[in-house]
Amino acid sequence: MKKVGAKIVKKLERVRSKAKEIYGWVCSILAVLALNCKMEYIDGGGISGLRHSFYSYNFVDVFLMAAIFLLIRHVREQGGMRDNRWVRIFSLLLSVSYIVSLSYCKYDSAVFLLGDQVQMLLAVMCIIGYDILIYYTLCLLIMYLERSRKEPARQDRAEGLTNRHVWITAFIIMLLCWLPWILMNYPGTDEPDSVNQMKQFLGDREFNAHHPPLSTFIMGSLFVIGRSVWDANFGFFLYILLQTILGALIFSWSIYEIHKLGVRGRYCILATLYYAVLPMWGGTMQGDGKDILYAEFVVFFVTCLVRIIVTRQCGRKESILLIAASILTALLRNNGIYAVLPTILLLVCYLKNAERKKMCVVLGTVALVYWGVTRVVYPGMGIEAGSVREALSIPFLQTARYVNEYEEEVTAHERGVIDSVLAYDSLKTYDPKHSDSIKNTYKNDDSKLPEYFKVWFQMFLKHPSCYISAALNSGGGYMAPVMVGFPAPIGIESDEYFSGLGVEHIFKDRFADFFVQIELASMEMPVIRYFCMAGSYTWIVLICAMLLLRERLYSGIILFVPEIMNVLVCIASPTWHIRYALPVMAVVPLMIGWTYFLFLNEGKDRN
Repeated sequence: MKKVGAKIVKKLERVRSKAKEIYGWVCSILAVLALNCKMEYIDGGGISGLRHSFYSYNFVDVFLMAAIFLLIRHVREQGGMRDNRWVRIFSLLLSVSYIVSLSYCKYDSAVFLLGDQVQMLLAVMCIIGYDILIYYTLCLLIMYLERSRKEPARQDRAEGLTNRHVWITAFIIMLLCWLPWILMNYPGTDEPDSVNQMKQFLGDREFNAHHPPLSTFIMGSLFVIGRSVWDANFGFFLYILLQTILGALIFSWSIYEIHKLGVRGRYCILATLYYAVLPMWGGTMQGDGKDILYAEFVVFFVTCLVRIIVTRQCGRKESILLIAASILTALLRNNGIYAVLPTILLLVCYLKNAERKKMCVVLGTVALVYWGVTRVVYPGMGIEAGSVREALSIPFLQTARYVNEYEEEVTAHERGVIDSVLAYDSLKTYDPKHSDSIKNTYKNDDSKLPEYFKVWFQMFLKHPSCYISAALNSGGGYMAPVMVGFPAPIGIESDEYFSGLGVEHIFKDRFADFFVQIELASMEMPVIRYFCMAGSYTWIVLICAMLLLRERLYSGIILFVPEIMNVLVCIASPTWHIRYALPVMAVVPLMIGWTYFLFLNEGKDRN
């Protein structure tokens, strides 16, 4: 009986082993099918349309399938699937967000998912395939982190290069790599928003808070100083120089702080190269937009939090730095306060006793100064508040989509209410990814908004899918890596207004075309192009947060609040543009280092 039992057990083991192997190959095939899918909707294609739905790359798909199979087998053999229920849910959510965002990116609707029965089958297959790939990749990442946590500390070969002088080394490398961008495109590239800001500062347009007044003052003051010292070009260039030096200082300081926590020197080198070598940073530094300066101070603000969370103490130096960083972050972007106040509130809850009282003082100081500047100082200087329309892009887009798709259902009353808020005829210019043509017709009568929102809600009840589609159209590029962009395209001609002030590109197109080609190449090259997608950074932040939540390292999530708030603001923004995601892009190296530190140190104490 024992021999028979042993034979049965062995046979069952062989069957189980064979089943696992078959499972691995099936998963590999599904993942390859998803990766090779063109993500196209073939109207009326039916089953025959499936043959046009996939790319053919000769032997690439065979090698890809083998690589995915080996990944799955390695994870399963090493026990990397234990206690990963939350990872399963998380990977599925990422996969769904990717397919949904891709559908709205390409077709401005859910047609890729819901076009017909065959299309639904194709969409489900893609979701499953990407879910498999994301899940096993995350399992492999967790395996690596857990193994690193169990291993004794090893000597870092890069430690001697970056131990004492990591800050200055990173600063110099960044500055040297950015200098060609800003010098060869001297004095820099202007942007539409900066034109309006300069007009406001010089009195050629009514000064209001549509653009952050502090940013306008910095930009305008440096221009006037530089023009009086040398010429208009130098005045324009001073702002570029300021944001370049500040960026190198703050980014390198963030790397220095995570290095002090014990993150390996080799990672600090990679983080430095991320800022220094990727074209998007050099390209962004040579543009005079308001966004990069705000992104730099978001990194400054988040870096100030690191030492406070680790030590659970907030001394005088830390308090002063945090107050300064909070106020500047809040004032350099109109929605910056939404990243600052929730984070400090969580710190108040996190800290204990005397440290909590200190953080309450920080919170009160920041709130009071911000309120005083925006509600007293700015109005006292004749700066009018910005229009509420900037916060209503999503509702306006939803109304516009509804009117375009279901105009025959719009009653005379609904039309009248909408027209009292927006120019009704302008809704015909509906662009799924840009709200400017609609929100710019807002009639600035806030008293009409309560009635408008009643109508807005009634329309939502009739066709909720229309509203969901409008929201996904404008925010899909931030939810998943599906849309490529460049934060600050290079221009060789100054805006007419700046030309009138005497700002001209002295090198014309001699060097600019070379840098433009680098920009375009970075947006198309394999792997590199994912650095030019806002959704990639959203995923990185979410993955890091998931890893900490999985380990119950809840205090570490405080550092993610500014980034999560920025992503939410981006989704509600008036248009898709990667420059709105710059704060998240800039802070990602710090977030990865922070997650690695907590996983290896705080997590070790819990196991």
